[in-house]
Amino acid sequence: AAELVVRMAPKSVFMEEVQGCVKLVPELTKIFESGGYSVKYKVLTASHYGVPQRRKRFILIATKPGVSFEFPTPNKTEVSAGEALKREPIPAWGKEVSATALAHIERRKRGEVDRFPGGGYEIMDLSKPCYTITTQCRTATMAASIERDGRYYCMSTQELARLHSYPPDFKFKHDAKGCDTAIRMQIGNSVPPLLAQAIATNIKFD
Repeated sequence: AAELVVRMAPKSVFMEEVQGCVKLVPELTKIFESGGYSVKYKVLTASHYGVPQRRKRFILIATKPGVSFEFPTPNKTEVSAGEALKREPIPAWGKEVSATALAHIERRKRGEVDRFPGGGYEIMDLSKPCYTITTQCRTATMAASIERDGRYYCMSTQELARLHSYPPDFKFKHDAKGCDTAIRMQIGNSVPPLLAQAIATNIKFD
């Protein structure tokens, strides 16, 4: 993919991936520099840029001559999940977790297991930025859960979008069957908008 980008020769390139991809830096740098690009990279935490989520991602920016870039300064104050969810009314809460998910949650609370395949069934600590929202939250029975009045609920797509820093009026596209699985996948795969904005506004064209 990097070779294709170099052949297309855009003035700047913004790449985001899981933090483990930092190991590809030598190979990527060689490819981009062969095309006349300067390369900068870091592993950033989304919660340092206004996103109420502890999402760590590898960011690489490649720029042609005449384009400059510096990584933005992290914010000292983070936004908690609870604060983000209270800023504006959420149109719809998620459904109560399934019996299977509840059993997994209880086993985790008792310290019997660390995580389960397909997510982990963590209960969100609303006093802090939430854990990473991934595509493992693609159904209403997996991973992201919240406690309300002693009962556990799955996160709705609206709640997940809020925790990913999407504006309340953002429109996602359902899949052909009208299910919200496609929306959950879009959220989990996407760069949080506030993180993307922080990076993009620092790409300067002379």
